[in-house]
This record gives sequence, structure tokens and C-alpha cells, in this order.
Amino acid sequence: MSTLGDNSIKSIHRSYVYTVSNLLKEEKTADDNVDPDEVDVRIRIKKLLSRIAASKPSLEPAELAKWITTELGVEDENLVNFTHIEAINALNRRRYERVPADERVLLIPHCLRDPERCKAPIDDEGYHCLKCGACIIAEITKNAEEKGIKWYMVGGGSHAIKIIKNARPKAILGIACYDEAMMAIAKIDKYGIPAQAVLLRKAGCINTEVDLDEVIASLNLDDAIAVSTSSPYTYGSGSYVATVNSARHYLRNRDFLTYASQLVPEPVGSETWSLAWGYMRRFDDMLDAPTLSKKAAFNLLEQERSVVEPGFEGDLKVSSNAPIRHRWLAQFFDNERKHYAGEALHVVKELYESAWGDVERKGIMLSQKDMDDLIYKKARCFFKLYFILSDFDLGGHLDDFSYLLGMGLGMLDDMLDVAQDYKAGYVNITREEMETLGVDLEPGDQDFVKQIVDAGYMTLKAKKILSFMLKVRELTRCIRTPLISNFLLRLTEIFAAPILEERMVPGQRYFFKGGRLADFLLPRNESIAYQVGHKFIKFFLMYPQVVSPFFKRPSNI
Repeated sequence: MSTLGDNSIKSIHRSYVYTVSNLLKEEKTADDNVDPDEVDVRIRIKKLLSRIAASKPSLEPAELAKWITTELGVEDENLVNFTHIEAINALNRRRYERVPADERVLLIPHCLRDPERCKAPIDDEGYHCLKCGACIIAEITKNAEEKGIKWYMVGGGSHAIKIIKNARPKAILGIACYDEAMMAIAKIDKYGIPAQAVLLRKAGCINTEVDLDEVIASLNLDDAIAVSTSSPYTYGSGSYVATVNSARHYLRNRDFLTYASQLVPEPVGSETWSLAWGYMRRFDDMLDAPTLSKKAAFNLLEQERSVVEPGFEGDLKVSSNAPIRHRWLAQFFDNERKHYAGEALHVVKELYESAWGDVERKGIMLSQKDMDDLIYKKARCFFKLYFILSDFDLGGHLDDFSYLLGMGLGMLDDMLDVAQDYKAGYVNITREEMETLGVDLEPGDQDFVKQIVDAGYMTLKAKKILSFMLKVRELTRCIRTPLISNFLLRLTEIFAAPILEERMVPGQRYFFKGGRLADFLLPRNESIAYQVGHKFIKFFLMYPQVVSPFFKRPSNI
């Protein structure tokens, strides 16, 4: 392992500052612009509407809205419009919920796009989101797809009606400004199709805004007639294989390193890890969404508790219309009980608890002890779960390897994603590290991330990470199985590569060369892809070392 010289440090700064300058073009989110008092009024409006609509379903929407605004003394035009739309939603909700998710459509206005950065192609069906992350649409479409809801990004009211005529949905969820929503609902009513609408928080022709929590809540409206249970399925059945392969497919679409981890274990370990890893990645992405407020993140964790806790008790069953991540989770818990006899449950509990701590730190600069404790709980448990499910013989050093690799990877992620995490509200530097660097800043200070990077943050983290990786390499001498020891050595190379090769790329995009080629060569059928990939990985791991040319340098650095 080489050391970091002055030239390397300067190069690291140059490559990363470019990323920082691009990521820190902060724009105010919808949450920043919402008055807390207005949020409280909206909640009261929804609760009252739900109660009255249930007892008086024959009321006209305008009549119901007028009653509510009078009762609550609402005069603000935006809130009056909100009440009218929510009255329509409340009266339509029961009919809407009776339609299975795969027979619903979501209509997204193109004005939510970032007009400067959006490269989405367009055809008769509208814009096709590339999920680049430049705007909120990527998160909306991911949530829709998870529910099995077909979505369209439309150019206006007339385009929306054209889509409806062609797609022939049985229920519609639309995001729109008040005027567009009212016109669309009037036309949709003629077709007898139940609709739900989410109003834009900021209207206009471009750069509009919507509350992501409201959209997700509307997407998650239950299918009232889907009462049959889905996961967990019988091990080895067609439905079981399809569930596992959907998790593998999701991981594959993220990046090859994320996907490749499930190619190493034997079949049961691979399947169980894919289910767990797919769930963790998906839910983590939801919690880390830049548009998600701290309060909304806690609410999401609280909602998830109702799914996670029955899993620990061995009583988690989910409907066929449940989010795919919940089907993965239910199947994981079933596999864990059948094949691991509860050995991994305590690790999963620690991982879930660490998610609360991660959200709690949003907007706060932690002490070094608190940061280390959080990384210890989160990243150490990640590796411990992987090693348990993979049934690796680590020579009695399960906790040691989990700790060293977990701390190294946790710090590496914090270092590479320092700008992205900061934009989402997370501060990846501790007060003690600030003192070591000789800087006195607060997270809200202008150019905060640029200043800590210029002060040597990257180098400080890099030295700690390399220290952990060296200890892992020393400890591999205790491993008797060459395949496992070579795998651990290879992990240290992959995690050290961003530092040693000065490839400071955020978002976990630090792969070894050949990842894209391997992904291209592996069959699309995930069951066959595992069989082929597992043999390939075994052959690949016959050699413990990889020289630097095997690592790919991204072209944009």
C-alpha cells in the first residue's frame, strides 16, 4: 500500500473540489418555503374532510369544501383551493382504493423538471425520466414503480387527457396546479374514473415544486380489495424465485459493485443477502432523499416500524400490492428463520436502530465519539450481516473483520459523499476533526464543504481509512480458506482505490475495471446470471492481488 504524498493530496483536492462546486448549488426545497402554521392547517383540513366525507358521502365537493373552510375560518386563497381539491380526493378515495395499483396511472407535470439539466427524451407518451437525480421526479417515479403504478410525465392538460384515452386506466393520480387539476378532474369525471390529486406547492411554467411526502402518501393509498397475502413464499417456488430476482435486478440497476456482493456466497446466502441488501439500499435511498425533511424522515421510520417489528416476531405477511421492499423484507425474515435460526436477527435490529441515529444527526455536527458509534453500529452491522448470511469461516474473527471493514467503508462513504450528504442535511465532519484541521466553522456557514476540503479534510479521512484497510490485510493471515482471504484482500483494494488512484467520485462509483463488461455479459435472467457470476467470481478470487490497471478511472475526473 502506498502513502499519500503532497502531489496526491493536491490532486485529490482538485478532483473533489470540482464535484463540490457542482453539488453545492443549493436551491430551496418545498420544505424550506412552507409555513409551519400552514402545514398544521392542512393537516386539520385533511382530518376533518376525511371524517365528514365518510359520514356524508353524498355531498358535492364544493359544498364540502365550503363547509370546511367556514368551520376552520380559512380565507387564504391557496388553502381554499387546497381544501377544494382535498374534498374531491376524500369523496373519491374509496372508489380509487378499490382499483389495484397496476390499473392506476400517475400523471406528473413536466414543469417539475430542472429545465437546465434535464436530458429526458420525449415522444407521444411524454417525457421519459432518466432518473439522473437533478429533480424530484426521479424519486417520484421510483416510488410509483415500486408500487407497480404506471407513470407518465405530461406536457399539459390536453396531453394528459390524450394519455388517459390511450392508456385506459381505472384510476388516476395527478400532480398539478389548482387550475389544471380542476380542469382535468372535470374531464375525467365524464369517463367515470376515480381520481386523486396532489397540488403543486409552487406553481408556474418551470421550476415548480411539490411536497414529496404528499405524493408518496397518495401513491401508497391501499388497495382495499387486495386481501391475499404475498411474501413470504415457499422456498424454491416460482414466486419465491421471482421475489429474489426482483431484488437482484434492483441491485444490478444501481451499480455492479452493489450487485456483485451477492455473487460470492452459495445459493441460500446469495438469495437471503439479496433480499436484505435490496431492502436496505431502497429504504436508505428514501431516507437520504435531499427533498425529505428531518421530520418526514422520522415519520417514514415510524411507519416502517409497523412492518419491521412483526418481522422480528416471525409474523410478517404482506399483501401482493405492498411495496416491493416489504416483500423482500418478509421473504428475508422467512429465510432467516428457516436457514439461520435467528442468528442474524440481533444484527438486523441494530441496523434498524442505527437508521434512527443517522436521521437524528441531520443538521447537527457530531462529536468524534458519537460519529464513531454511529458508523460502528451501521457499517459494522452491515458487514456482520453479510458474513453471517454468507456463512464465511473467518477464523473466529467475525467481529474484528466486521469492525475494521465497517469503519473503513463508513468513513469512505462519508468522505466521498461529503458534498451530497451536506446538501441532504448531513454533516460528515466532527468537531474534533475541525480542531485538527484548524478551522472554526458552523454547518450553516457559506462554502462550508469547500472550506473543510481545502483545509485537508480528504487527507485526514484518507489516512484513517488506509489504516483500517491495512489492519484487515494483516488479519487475513488468520483465514484458512483462500477464497475468503482473497475476497477480503480484494475488498481492501476496492475501498482503497479511490484514495490511492485519486478517484474521489461520490455515490459509491468506485469499481474495479471490468464491472460494466461483466454486467453486459451476464444474462438478464437473474437465476442464470447468479450461476454464471458465482463461477466467475470464484475464478476471479483465485488471485489475491489486482494491480492498479484493473481499476477503472472515471472519464469525468
